[in-house]
Amino acid sequence: MVQGKPNENYKIQRSREVNPNLCVNGDGRIRRLWNEENINKLVNKIGFKLVRLERTTEKWRNKDSHFISFIAQKI
Repeated sequence: MVQGKPNENYKIQRSREVNPNLCVNGDGRIRRLWNEENINKLVNKIGFKLVRLERTTEKWRNKDSHFISFIAQKI
C-alpha cells in the first residue's frame, strides 16, 4: 500500500510547489502530491491493476489531515 497527501492536506497547502506534483515546506521536507489522476497514470504506466483507492481524514493537532492511499497489483 502507498499512502500520501492530497492537495487538501494542510501540510501541502503550507508548502510551495517546486515541480509538478512535488512540494517543499519551510523545513526543506519534500512531499509528492497524490491524486486519483496521478495514481491512475502511474499504475497504468507500470502495467499494474489498481486494487483499491481510498481517501481518509484524521484529526492531528486539532486539524484535519487528509490522506490518499492505494494498492496496486502486478498483472
